[in-house]
Amino acid sequence: MKKGMLTLKKFFVSSLLCAFCVFFMSIPSLANSGKTLTVVYTGDLSGDIATIRCCGGRHSGGLARTATVVKAIRSNEDRVVFLDYGNLLPPIGRFGLSGPRIVADLGLKAMNKMGYTAMNLGEDDFSLGAAFLKKAVSTADFPVITSNLIYRDSLLPFGEKYVVRDVGGIRVGIIGIMPTDSFAKMMDQQAVSNLEIIPPSDALKDLLPEVREKADLVILLSQCGLEVTSLLVSNTISKLDGIDLVISSTGGRSHLTAGTAGTPVVTIGRRGKQLGVVKLRVADTGAVEVKKRELINLNESVALDGEIVAITGNDNRETIGERKKVLAETERKRMEREIEELQKLSPQEYVEMLKRKNSSTSENTP
Repeated sequence: MKKGMLTLKKFFVSSLLCAFCVFFMSIPSLANSGKTLTVVYTGDLSGDIATIRCCGGRHSGGLARTATVVKAIRSNEDRVVFLDYGNLLPPIGRFGLSGPRIVADLGLKAMNKMGYTAMNLGEDDFSLGAAFLKKAVSTADFPVITSNLIYRDSLLPFGEKYVVRDVGGIRVGIIGIMPTDSFAKMMDQQAVSNLEIIPPSDALKDLLPEVREKADLVILLSQCGLEVTSLLVSNTISKLDGIDLVISSTGGRSHLTAGTAGTPVVTIGRRGKQLGVVKLRVADTGAVEVKKRELINLNESVALDGEIVAITGNDNRETIGERKKVLAETERKRMEREIEELQKLSPQEYVEMLKRKNSSTSENTP
């Protein structure tokens, strides 16, 4: 009898221990409940879509190296968003007048292949005017965000006011802003005369409640610079309580910093030498927490992605230089054909042609 009682007692003790084990083993899973989202970002490439030569002749950066790292991240993570906070194109003068055209063509082709989620715009992207940029970004397979940039006449946004993407069950809202003085240094003010930049704080106050209703988390892409963006976080975003991550441009320095009001603000240096990565966890309660932040140096230890090299080339200056020669030769042949056609015209036909051109120019002038 005693032996039976002892056996029964051992059974209950074992059962109790198992129950405790199951309970305590379940605690970590409860703590880790929710979903993770990896945010990968670039920005301020300023035309450097291929690798650039650094000190000692070493190569760094380039979309081909970026693509290699992003592919590795996507192979290990279930939910990834890939963003650019603006200034893909170079400022006028860096690669000449044809530089922005070449970068827009090759850069957007590469970004399409790389599978960007969305892109913000910066002042350098407008170096050849609004009409050129509008046509260039129409080739992008991903949305271009302009939350505070509108047309004066229609009040419609230049790009997308915002986007919400479902990434593995997480609804990600993406907003993009630029500073109000973005066009102040432009030589040709007429090229952006029909655009108006709304103060970022005003745009966010109007827009954020609408985005927040549709999204589980909201990411802000900012071209306002780290200092101004941090002030915006402190003075506006903290009161709105609706943005979970801010990715900002900076004045050439690399930073990983926390927003002064608790909203994380991250950024990277210029010219694509680094890739930024932030890992977020969205709890079942809806709370968003930063689990990891890092900057990945895109030096020679990172292999080049062959598909992207086939688009951008291996060396940025060589790529731009070769394409400029091709464009110059194409333009020379076009002018030769035009001269040949003009030589065939009689004086009267030439005068009539000039009249038609002048009339067409007058009709297209705003």
